[in-house]
Amino acid sequence: MSHDPDSALARAKERLRLSDLWRLRGWPHEPARECFAPFRPDDRRKSFSVFTTSGGEELAKDFKSGDVFDAPALLAAVEGLDMREACRLFIELAGVKGEPQERRHGPRVPRARQIVTPAAPVREKPLLPALRAPTSTEAEHIARQRHVSLECVLHAAALGVLFVAPWRGFASWCITDSTRWNCQFRRMDGKPFPHPAGAKKTLAAPGSWASWPIGAADLATAESVLLVEGSGDFLAAWHFITAEHLHGRCAAVAMTGAANWIPSEALPEIAQRRVRIFPHLDTSKAGEEAALRWETQITKAGGAAHCFDLSGLVTNSGDAVGDLNDVLLMERHEIEELGSIAAF
Repeated sequence: MSHDPDSALARAKERLRLSDLWRLRGWPHEPARECFAPFRPDDRRKSFSVFTTSGGEELAKDFKSGDVFDAPALLAAVEGLDMREACRLFIELAGVKGEPQERRHGPRVPRARQIVTPAAPVREKPLLPALRAPTSTEAEHIARQRHVSLECVLHAAALGVLFVAPWRGFASWCITDSTRWNCQFRRMDGKPFPHPAGAKKTLAAPGSWASWPIGAADLATAESVLLVEGSGDFLAAWHFITAEHLHGRCAAVAMTGAANWIPSEALPEIAQRRVRIFPHLDTSKAGEEAALRWETQITKAGGAAHCFDLSGLVTNSGDAVGDLNDVLLMERHEIEELGSIAAF
C-alpha cells in the first residue's frame, strides 16, 4: 500500500515537535524563546528563537539570517542533510513511516488531552536518538565510573541492553531492551542532568513505559533472574553474572522506580524463573517496600522469589551499603564472604 509522502510528513510534524526533535538528536543548548543556534557552535549571543504559531506548530527563527525553520528544515540545517533526506529521516524519527493514513471524524483531540491505558495496544514507544554500542574507550570509562568489570559492560552491550547516545546535549549511556518500551539515560561524566524539577542523575526518554522491567523481554534461556532497581544496579548485576560465569543461565532485569509494579505483560516471563531481588536501602523505606511488593507479585504469579539482605554491610570507606552497586565498593574479602550473588 503506497502512502502520500506529504501526508506522512504532516502526520510526523503533528507527532514530533521541533523542540522534542532538538532534544532527541542531542543538539547543543536548549530550545527556548531566546537561545543559541544549534548549528553555530561559536555563537556568543542568543540569536535563535523557538516559538509556537497560532496554528500550534513549533518553528524556529535565526535572527542572523532571517531564516525560519520547521522541524525537518532544522534537521537538515543542523545535520547537513538535503531536504529530501531530512524529511525521510524526520518521518522515521516520528515513527509514522509506513503507517496507513488515519481517517479522522470530527475535531482532532490534542495528544496532551488523550488518555492512554498503559497496557493498551495503542501505547506509543518513546522516541529515541540513534543508539550505538560503546567503543572500547567508552566501555572502559563506564566500567571505571560504575566500579564494574569491563567484561560485563561489553557483554551488556553485546546483549543489546547497554548503549551510548547524546542526550539533552550530553554524552550519555543508557539501558533498554529489545522492546524499546523503556530507556533510561545517565551522563558519561557521572554528573546529573539539569532539570526544571531539580538535577537528576537519570532521565527516561519521554514516553517511556516507566514500569516496564528492562531486560524482561530478553531472558531467553535464563533459569534465574537478578531483579534490581535502577541502571546502576543493572550493571552491577551483570558484573556478578559475568564474574560468576553464568551467562545464559542468569540474567539481570531492572525496575526503574520504587513506585512501579511489574506489569502483567512482563510478569509471566519473570515468574517462570527463580528470582533474587536486591532492594534499595534508604531512610524512606521505599526501596524495601518495592522489593517486597515485587516479591509478592512474583509469588502470586506462581514464581519463586526472595529478597537479598544487604542490611548491615559497609563499603571500604565506612558508608552503609545502600544497593547492589555499593557492594562493589566493599573490601574484596567481605564480598567473597557474601557467597555467590548470581548463583542461587
